[in-house]
Amino acid sequence: MYGVVVTPPLNEAEIMYAIYVDEKIPLLFIKRDPATNRAKLTKVERKNLDKAEKIRSLTFGDWIEFEERDIHEGCIEKYVKIYPLNPCRSNGDHLQIESTCVFSSLAHGWENECYCELFGKVRVDPELRNCFLADVAYRCWISVEVTRISSLSVELGEYIDVSEEQNLVNEAPWNRGDPRFLTVISSDSDESDLDLMEAIPQVSYPYE
Repeated sequence: MYGVVVTPPLNEAEIMYAIYVDEKIPLLFIKRDPATNRAKLTKVERKNLDKAEKIRSLTFGDWIEFEERDIHEGCIEKYVKIYPLNPCRSNGDHLQIESTCVFSSLAHGWENECYCELFGKVRVDPELRNCFLADVAYRCWISVEVTRISSLSVELGEYIDVSEEQNLVNEAPWNRGDPRFLTVISSDSDESDLDLMEAIPQVSYPYE
């Protein structure tokens, strides 16, 4: 499993970081390491402790990998820091993560909706929404904030540019099931094409 740190180090008594995994999964947490009396440690032990703390230390926007079995009561006990899957930045008072977004049209009852590849549905200012074309994928900065320690607030922060990859348009909730946005998988193999043709029932029309 993969997760991204969505807070700076917290000042909570036990919780050090909040981790976002998926829009369908509640926030997970990483506990603060128990305090250690360094005065009682040898020089080698202090050096090893410093190394271990450096490996475990995280900050906003860091990505981690962990196993589901290492989650206990909503807290991740073992993890490995990995190369960031999405860029992040601090913009004034806002902590932001880059992701791809698609905006809905007014058809089919959808209005002022923004679907984000990383976070799912995100809030967007109505005036800012009018700057985007519907069903076009854009790269944007998403502002994230953890409220009440267990709730993640996500809002469109800033436009970057048009995304080179437009596949997210097909995955937007308002386009699912729409034949115009179905993904067609083609094969370059003549043999695969032949097998596909053989699998399709052949209909013959008698001549009159």
